Amino acid sequence: MNEIRLTEESEKSELHISSESNWTLFERIAEFLERELNGIWLEKADGIDQRYWDLKIGNEVLTLHLEHYLGISAFSNSKSLLLRAKPVIENSLL
Repeated sequence: MNEIRLTEESEKSELHISSESNWTLFERIAEFLERELNGIWLEKADGIDQRYWDLKIGNEVLTLHLEHYLGISAFSNSKSLLLRAKPVIENSLL
């Protein structure tokens, strides 16, 4: 099982979700986040080897990111939003 880690920088916090760049897993996590946090997708940008999906939750935005070489992560300017998202993501991995 993946260990989800929270890292913090001055203006941005990030959850490292998986080292695996699995598109199916990414979509499963996205579905859980949308449903459980009552979010609305603002943008879904997909490239050849990466994805950036922006989910609006209340007045905050969480970006779910997949990078071929780095795996899956989520980041936001709101640490509290990431802390709310963390258990949802963990449940999506079960």
